[in-house]
Parts: sequence; C-alpha cells; structure tokens
Amino acid sequence: MASISRKTFLQAAGAGALTLTAGALFDPRLPFANASTPHEHRGKNGVLRATLTLRDGSVRVGGQLVGGLKLYNGLYPGPVLRARPGDRLLLTVNNQLTIPTNTHFHGLHVSPLPHQDYVLLSQTPGTTYGYDVRIPANHPGGLYWYHPHRHMYSDTSVYSGLAGLLLIEGGAADLPALAGVQRRLIALQSMVTKTVDGAVMIDPAGASASITTSLNGEVLPTYSMRPGETQFWQIGNVSNKVYYRLTIPGCSFTVVEEDGSMLWESYTTDEVVLPPGRRYGLVVTAPDSPATLDVLTKGFYAGPVSNYPAAKLATITVSGAPLESRTIPKILQERDDIRDDEIVKRRVVTLSESASLTAGPQFYINGVQYEDITPHDIFKPVRGTAEEWVIRNAPSTKQGRPREAHTFHIHINDFQVVGRGVWDPRTNTIISHAPVRAKGTLDTVNVRAQHYVVFRTRFTDFVGPTVFHCHLLYHEDHGMMGRFNIVAANGAGSDGALTGAHATHLH
Repeated sequence: MASISRKTFLQAAGAGALTLTAGALFDPRLPFANASTPHEHRGKNGVLRATLTLRDGSVRVGGQLVGGLKLYNGLYPGPVLRARPGDRLLLTVNNQLTIPTNTHFHGLHVSPLPHQDYVLLSQTPGTTYGYDVRIPANHPGGLYWYHPHRHMYSDTSVYSGLAGLLLIEGGAADLPALAGVQRRLIALQSMVTKTVDGAVMIDPAGASASITTSLNGEVLPTYSMRPGETQFWQIGNVSNKVYYRLTIPGCSFTVVEEDGSMLWESYTTDEVVLPPGRRYGLVVTAPDSPATLDVLTKGFYAGPVSNYPAAKLATITVSGAPLESRTIPKILQERDDIRDDEIVKRRVVTLSESASLTAGPQFYINGVQYEDITPHDIFKPVRGTAEEWVIRNAPSTKQGRPREAHTFHIHINDFQVVGRGVWDPRTNTIISHAPVRAKGTLDTVNVRAQHYVVFRTRFTDFVGPTVFHCHLLYHEDHGMMGRFNIVAANGAGSDGALTGAHATHLH
C-alpha cells in the first residue's frame, strides 16, 4: 500500500481529504469521499483479486438518502479496479439482485470468451461467477470501466448505479511532463429522483432537465489547485445515456488520452464532449492568480427526447503558493496508423429507429433488432486482419425533425476514425465528406442523426463472439446491438460455449 497506513487512509477517506498523486510509485489513494472505507482493489504480484457483490440499496447523494439503487459492494460508484499490463484479474461476482447480470470490461483488449469479457453470459440471481481476465503485457495504460451488459437489463443496471472505474497503470500518466503532478480519477454518473411516500427514489422515467450529476458520488464537489498548477484528470462518463460537454471557463484542456489509450499527438481545446462510455485524460492547468472556477457542462442536444441541459458540475478553488506549470509535448508516442494497413473487408453498419403508439421506440442495426435467445453473427472478421467500417445514422423523422444521435461502441478492439460526413438516407447519397487524421484510437464514437463515421480497426490476438452497439443503453436494450464472431485465419472460431457452475448462455 506504499506510503500510507490503513488507519490514516480510513480517517482521511472519511474526511474527504484524499488526493491521488502520480510519481515514480503510484499512490493508492483516491479522491473518493463517499464512504469511510477504501473504494479500490489493486493488483499485487501480477494478480488483482476482488469480489463484487451486487445488491439493491440506498446511498447518500447530494445530501439526501436515495433509494431504489443497485450497487457494487454498497458503493456509488463501484470500487476502482486498478491493475497493470500483464496482470490477471480474478474477479468473483456475486449476484444478489432479482435480475440477471454479467460483467463487461469496457474498452479492455482481452478475450471475449467465457470467464473473460464474455457478454453473452446470463448470470442468474443468487449465483456467483468467476472471471479470470488475462490482461496482455502490452495493453495500453489508461482509464476504462466496468458495468453489467446483460441484454434487456443493461440500461436499468447502469442507471441504477452499477458502474465502476477500471484503471490500467501506465500510458499518459507516465509521461515525464506529468511526473509528480496531482492525479484525479473522476466518474460522472447521472440520476433523476422522485419522492414516493416520503422517501427519495431514483426515477427511471425522469426528465432530462431534472438530471443530477455526481462526480465520484459527490454532487458539486470542490477541488483545490494552486496558481499555475498542472493536474492530470482522467474522467469517464459512466452514465447510461447522458452527454456531457465539459468546460472550465478560465482553463483549457490539453488532451493526452482518449478511451484508455495515450494519444499519438496531444491537442488543446476549451471543451470536450463525453457521450456515454467515453473517457478522457485531460491535463488541466490553473490560472496564475487566485481564482474560483466553475466546472461546467454546456449542454448537448442529442435529439428531441435527449436534450441535456447546461449545468454546474464542480468548483475549483485556486489559492496558495504558485507552482510552475508543465508543458506537454505535441508528439506523445510513435504513430501507429491503420490507414497504412491492407484492408481485407469493408462493411456498413446502419443505425435506425422507429416508433409507434403500441410498441414504443424500437432500434435496429442493418434493419434487424438484436435477439438474445438466438443471436446471429452479423459479421465474421478474421483474426490478424484489418477492416474498414462505415457507421451510418439513418434516422426516422417526426414532424420533419431528425431523431436521435447514437453512440457507437465496439468490444475488444479499438478503432481509428479516418473520415466523417453527412448523407441522405432516402437516396443513399453522400452530401459531404471529410477525411480525418486521427490523433489516436477510440472504442466509442458519437454519430449524429444523418451523419456517418468511417473507421479502420485491426482484429488482433483474440477469437470469439462479441458485440457492437449503441451505448445509449435504452437503445441497446431495445434492439440496437449486433453480434460478430472473430474467427482464426483457417476459419475456426468459437461458439462461446459457457462452462462453470451457475452459468447459462444465450444461444
């Protein structure tokens, strides 16, 4: 546990006084102040052992006790899982809920087979399931997260609180320019509440205008910085549907990490957009004089029923003795450009939706809704090859207005965006197109209504069945997910047959 005693850790956590620093040795302390116990499991001698128990419960959020939640180990958010490249994640998941579940390690490049990132699992209530996730020795260091991925239950599970950060050490945090700076891990979660018989409960049908956002379970926290100080913030949107358009008037961000991977080139911007599932590594430098700054979301319009308002998220107090600011280099690592790869297959993924008074909103990939009883493989990419995919948002219209944006997420392998454009789904013609020179790789990308994104991806290391889907989880649960099966070059793949007690699979 490095340089802090357990007694001191518990006392400081209860007082909300912990910060996380990055230096030659990483410090296990986290800025989580939502409970008086450590909110972290970390690897030791190449193995990270942890137990996650899923139960219904209540926690205090924003000064009020909120019920109707589903929690990992009684925490909101769940405990941080901290590992290193090459570690084994031995995770026991105990499902004490009344609904089925499973566990997805969002963004990790690991096997999709049983007992690893196997999202076809249905873990029934009252059972335990053991994960043995082998993290590759060359895995990118950065911020990831975990959450349930059981089809038809993912939206309610994440909205009710089942989400936690997963940190792989290394990557941008080890840049020499960031040695010794204060490091913050921030999980953005959203909820809407209602009062039922005098008790405050989460409201799954609550309006977007009434959203409360917590940062590591705290509402409107205050962070401290010194004049000129540089900090490294790794921030993830672990909400089920909310978009955040993050800005700090008076500060700019230097982006060094996206979706868990250190960028090839850093860039500076006044705002970043976090659709559900996205993560950023942001270098934040305070002004040279004492100040009080607001951390804001500027609001984001994702569709007629997904208009997320501007709001204040936190306060930064800049005071004390000045510190020397850090300068982040433009080039962070050698560029690994998938544009140079041989492309063996080009595929089109069309996202669409419909609505009726009887069926309500329904969502599709290539005109088909995901079926969890007999899923079929939309694609069968070959391990060791690279492909180019076009992700198109073909919205239905109502009163002449385009419908929702969709946030596309693919499991197991990251991708590099190489183009964007606007198209007319009625005539299937391109209206405008622009090539993109990416600064790194992603696992989640937003696709606005009537737009498309072109990316290239490599199917490396692993075979087996997995999925891609919209990460607005209501959309996923109501059909906008597709299964694909990565096969070996000789055509052999895996049917994902599940083994182990208390486990069933969806075939």
